[in-house]
Amino acid sequence: MKPKHQIIIAIIVWIIFTFAGIISYQAIQIEKLEERLDQVETRMKTVEEVFGQAEAIKQRINRVNPKANAPDIAYTILHLAYKYQVDYRQITAQAEVESAYRVDAVGRLGERGLLQVRPATFFEHGSGNIEDWRDSLEAGVKYMAWLNRHYGESILSYNAGPNHPRKHIVSRGYFVRVRRGIERLEAGL
Repeated sequence: MKPKHQIIIAIIVWIIFTFAGIISYQAIQIEKLEERLDQVETRMKTVEEVFGQAEAIKQRINRVNPKANAPDIAYTILHLAYKYQVDYRQITAQAEVESAYRVDAVGRLGERGLLQVRPATFFEHGSGNIEDWRDSLEAGVKYMAWLNRHYGESILSYNAGPNHPRKHIVSRGYFVRVRRGIERLEAGL
């Protein structure tokens, strides 16, 4: 074989390997883009789901308390639900039972805010100012998460206290009202 042919063959082989490398690289890039698109689609579904949840919460708040700032309350509930891994429907229903969505609600024992958080509970699970409804709500949701982790439930314990010997009896009516609230929220009522 003549050296001229060897050079041509070497150039052709080099071109083939270069194109094969480029094609392989492009295939990998396309695969990565497809993965990213799947992630974006999943995030979009999540965003749509969150907006749907927020809309359901706002509608419920407006039915119960038309004077409430429903968007602010709804988005704060959703934020805290995801932050502390507590069911947003439970938070919403308990806020309805505890305060009828009144952010300025004050109980006879000094409880504050949407979830009627007691001062002792706030100081144990909260931060900031108990008078600020967002801080109070966060303390209540954080307490719910703590109850779920330690007792496997939080509705009965939230109402009667986690160590109350008869919490199932004391909190039966409360539990029923919260469950009905969750059902109404799910049904869009």
